[in-house]
Amino acid sequence: MGLAYSFLRQTFPLAKTKFTVDDIPDLNGKVAIVTGGSTGEDSNDAFISSFGNTSLGIGKETVKGLLSHNAKVYILARNKEKTEQAIAELKDSTGHEAQFISCDLADLVSVKHAAEEFTRKTSSIY
Repeated sequence: MGLAYSFLRQTFPLAKTKFTVDDIPDLNGKVAIVTGGSTGEDSNDAFISSFGNTSLGIGKETVKGLLSHNAKVYILARNKEKTEQAIAELKDSTGHEAQFISCDLADLVSVKHAAEEFTRKTSSIY
């Protein structure tokens, strides 16, 4: 495997990431939905998640990046308490507050209710 890996790395080098969160333009007037926005790699559950008991993702950092560039962000998540805690932390770090909408993506009825609540709160998404 070492030879094959070496060949692939030399033939198809990985692209260098040049885009950072600082490259995001001003999003004032833009609306975004982030699912799972209450979890992120800075979560205290990192140890537990390595054993499959919880999920970690990039949602919270995505929300942070969007909020820090003035977007209006709706977080769709199952756990209201955990999401409200994340919203408070994000408000402290960005000065902007995301909105919570309850949604379980594994339940289509929940998804429908979340979509209806979102359309009551705003008319468009960018």
